[in-house]
Amino acid sequence: MNLTLYHNPMSTCSQKVRMALAEKAVAWTSVEIDLLSREHKNDAYLAINPAGVVPSLKVDDVVLVESSLINAYLDEACAGPELMPKGALERYKAQRWIKRIDEGVHEACGILTYATAMRVIMMQMDPDAVLAEINKIPDDHARAVRLSLFEQGVDAPAFQSALDRLLDFITSMENALAQDKWLSSASFGLADCAALPYVLRFDHLNLAQIWSDGRLPHVEHWLEAVKARPSYETAIVAHLSGPALGMFGAVGSLVEPKLVLS
Repeated sequence: MNLTLYHNPMSTCSQKVRMALAEKAVAWTSVEIDLLSREHKNDAYLAINPAGVVPSLKVDDVVLVESSLINAYLDEACAGPELMPKGALERYKAQRWIKRIDEGVHEACGILTYATAMRVIMMQMDPDAVLAEINKIPDDHARAVRLSLFEQGVDAPAFQSALDRLLDFITSMENALAQDKWLSSASFGLADCAALPYVLRFDHLNLAQIWSDGRLPHVEHWLEAVKARPSYETAIVAHLSGPALGMFGAVGSLVEPKLVLS
């Protein structure tokens, strides 16, 4: 079985698939897709994934899309440790985390990212070109949200609700991790792979004060434990660049006044 992953280093969905690949110790060929140059929207990539999003996993001649489904496939098709718990209730809990991420957390993180790091990049571009791209968004509501994020950044109406949703998610993690070592129950698994990129987004924005200083000790310990895994070095650290991390770290100050911490 030959695996080729089309991915981006900072893409949250790419990160969770790379974590699953690393945990399963599967060999794969890397094809990085440059999102800033809109390589994901060129004809060559659209022929692979018509939705124009990353990641995509080519298994021999078959292309798999949707990161959560890709991870479920990898867990079933590849040797290595099982990444879903065996018990029915534990599997339900893990799947519920994944569903929550797919159905709200991911969108909220996209708003956070666009209003900060991506907006800094967009502001350096020809505004007419940026507006032309925004106007290509077919959904009226999504187009209006993107326009407001471009024009207003963290002061856009959608930003605070997205940030609150992300903070609520991390608080829910704290409550769950007080009971179990991992979101996937007793062992690291797909729910942890799925959650990691969204916690890392705050880490990369230099906003670890969300969980540090005793605020969310179980989340802090969980993140430390993930970072100590060999898969983290392979799947995350090896693909990050200093300039990208520096840019994310610099824009975290825009978010800090909006945080409401207990």
